[in-house]
Amino acid sequence: MENDNLGDQNLEDSIKKLDGNIFHVAKMYELLLAALFLAIMLAIVFAAALLKNMILALVPFYAAAVAIMYLKKMSRNLFMQRFALLASFDYQSEAPAESLDAPYLQMGLNRSLQDIVSGTYQSYPLQFFNYNCVVGSGKSRHTITFTAARIGYKATLSRIFLDAHHHYFTEDAALSLNTPFLDKNEEFIKLEGDFNKYFTLYAPKGYEIETLQILTPDIMEDLIAYSKNFSLEFYGSNLYIYSRKVITSGKDLCQLYDLVKFLAAKVAPELERIK
Repeated sequence: MENDNLGDQNLEDSIKKLDGNIFHVAKMYELLLAALFLAIMLAIVFAAALLKNMILALVPFYAAAVAIMYLKKMSRNLFMQRFALLASFDYQSEAPAESLDAPYLQMGLNRSLQDIVSGTYQSYPLQFFNYNCVVGSGKSRHTITFTAARIGYKATLSRIFLDAHHHYFTEDAALSLNTPFLDKNEEFIKLEGDFNKYFTLYAPKGYEIETLQILTPDIMEDLIAYSKNFSLEFYGSNLYIYSRKVITSGKDLCQLYDLVKFLAAKVAPELERIK
């Protein structure tokens, strides 16, 4: 998956320099405000100790948790905004989760899309976004957040899911009873070579020929080399790429962007030839 031209190389070099660390994106005045906030919180703790007020003593910890959550959100916003600016793409802070119909993205409750970056590559529409949802119940209830991408193409396919082994996506889906992760018409397909060491492939029963038309030996070789950190879901007229985490480093974002370009250039045209 080499770059097509010098412009692509310069863009990727710029993307690699992006940093979503909350301390790196903060401006000097924000750091000063943080220092002032810390001083106030320490004063509250000291006052609480003098007054022996435990409730008052907990206020700084709650406030610190809220502040950290805000800083993380701000850093993700700025990180994706800068990516959109570099790639000449559009940025949107939030969008309805219902706008995406992939079965895996129906997982969980309180679903939301944040930091949506939209553009095109070789006429194929692209989207990058952060997905959030709540899965499980009781003590197992937790929030999962990860970065994903979408490629649109001019074809309509049955669902094919390529699950990267270390992602544990099936475990997350199992905690979400409303998730149509696998149905009775889908089955595991074993492929040749080392591919099964890295991915588990699910496809509709009787759809093996079409699946093998997509996942040719050379495509599988490239996916082993470049996509081990990502799972893929083909559904309808879209190909979704899922990371297992929220991407906040330029290096990881460049890896996802490079994979998306490869899939758009090499796989999407093949999808459109399948009857």
